[in-house]
Amino acid sequence: MKNTFSLLLLLALTACGSDQNTDEPIQNKSILTTVSGVSVTENPIENNISRVQEPASTREATSTRAIQRFSNRKKVFILGDSTVYNESKSTEMGWGTALVSYGVHPENIFNQARSGASAKSYKICNSQPQHCAKNHNWENIKKLINTSAVGEGAYLLIQFGHNDEKKNNPIKSTLPGRGNSFYNELKVFTDEARKMGITPVLMTPVERMEKKSGENLKYSHIKKQGDYAQTVRDLASDEDILLLDLQKKSWVEFNKYSSSATITKAFAYDDVTHFSPKGASKVASWVKELACTLEDKGLCSQFK
Repeated sequence: MKNTFSLLLLLALTACGSDQNTDEPIQNKSILTTVSGVSVTENPIENNISRVQEPASTREATSTRAIQRFSNRKKVFILGDSTVYNESKSTEMGWGTALVSYGVHPENIFNQARSGASAKSYKICNSQPQHCAKNHNWENIKKLINTSAVGEGAYLLIQFGHNDEKKNNPIKSTLPGRGNSFYNELKVFTDEARKMGITPVLMTPVERMEKKSGENLKYSHIKKQGDYAQTVRDLASDEDILLLDLQKKSWVEFNKYSSSATITKAFAYDDVTHFSPKGASKVASWVKELACTLEDKGLCSQFK
């Protein structure tokens, strides 16, 4: 009986040895299991976790956080007139200059607006060099955009209207309305911005501070030739372009005051159009506020 048991044990040990010495070694086969919602690869031989695989949702969340971390590094280029840019800074300032102080990265905000410019005259350079002061013109800003590192993306803010309304000035004057010159001049900016791979943002022109006591603020951009602010809205709607309705916002805010005298005291330099540094900062805060109402939060993320 004892000999029979020994013989059986010997045969079993021999069989195990033959399995281990086959031409094909035992593969380190793995079993995929789930631990607390995370997929892991478990080695059944070594009985340990050799690799952790994050679920797709976790990888996507990590990627989104990485994008958000760098999304405030987009460049912002600004076109416009003296309500946006003015050289003085100490006594008179455009809101575009003040907007820089609201930037998460102020060095990424380029205020290229020019005093006296219209949507038409901003493009005039070679034929009218006097309108190319300090290189604040369309040709120069295109070079600036093309030579800037805009890999994180960029926005082009466009606010004209004040000087387009000067119907007796052929260099600056444009006609409002769909398909008319103001509409078409603005469309040149938006079309070329998209070709350069940056996002155009149209802005209705900030209101003038014209208000008689006991009356509502005047709609200063509605002229006999048409409505300049509405033309900007129409182009934005027609071409699916982001819109900051600064005319509407400034009308509401200025109308809270009793008269031109009280508005200009809070906002103006020496007239009903141009801003003091304090006034420019207030208007810049409205621009930031409007940016943060957009469905596209990319522009909002550039400001603190």
